[in-house]
Amino acid sequence: MKLRSSLVLVSLFVSTACAQEQPPQPALPPVPGASAPATQPATNPADAAAIAAVHDALGEYNKAVRDGNADGIEAALQLGGDTQKKMVAVAKTLVVASHDLYAVTLEKFGKEAIEKGGVTREQFPSAFPELPIDQAKIKIDGAKAAVRFGPDEAGPAVLTLVKVGEKWKLSGDELLGNMTEQQFKEQSGVIGAVVAVMSKTAADVKSGKIEAPDEVVVLWNHRVQKAVNEARAKQVQADSPMLPPEMMGPATGPAAPAMPELP
Repeated sequence: MKLRSSLVLVSLFVSTACAQEQPPQPALPPVPGASAPATQPATNPADAAAIAAVHDALGEYNKAVRDGNADGIEAALQLGGDTQKKMVAVAKTLVVASHDLYAVTLEKFGKEAIEKGGVTREQFPSAFPELPIDQAKIKIDGAKAAVRFGPDEAGPAVLTLVKVGEKWKLSGDELLGNMTEQQFKEQSGVIGAVVAVMSKTAADVKSGKIEAPDEVVVLWNHRVQKAVNEARAKQVQADSPMLPPEMMGPATGPAAPAMPELP
């Protein structure tokens, strides 16, 4: 489980949007409540208390992801420079848009119809994934906690939490890396396009233009793929203003098959 690639907004949505009719990915294992005990014994009472606190912090983060609570997700992160903060501010718009689209779909069609159509919450991916904290292996080192997921306790840590005052927070340096202003500009442009697509699709659900829950998933995935390709093409054009668009080719592989838009 590579957290940086899954937690950075664009890689999550680009990989989702640009997949050509890929089957839905299996959901993560059920996540227990935030109060679940740590999965490995601590060597001393201080570490045991810290492990429990880290586990609780991961649980609070997961709850914010499930609830579409963008401010709660931000509060769970320890952010470094201004670029990280701006990236998370953009990410929050995607969290809200994803949560709203699923909520509108659920309200319009009802839980029974959604389940019958094979539609799941995981098909409306947000900016941040829910973590399988029941598999967490936590090791405390002073004010830092290294977290591994799965059976390999000796493998490299995939997530770091840092203690800020009395709170444990997910390290933004590890999740987002040292993003440049150019990278931020590129990613925020794509995210903005995706958010617009999700908002349009939610409006179409509300108005009755979409008649079945599975159509919501098919249509918004098609629209996202198109929006990402167009956003990338604009970025390439901005970086190479002397090239006409017809010389640049498709932004990401083969063009998506034509699909009629709703009126």
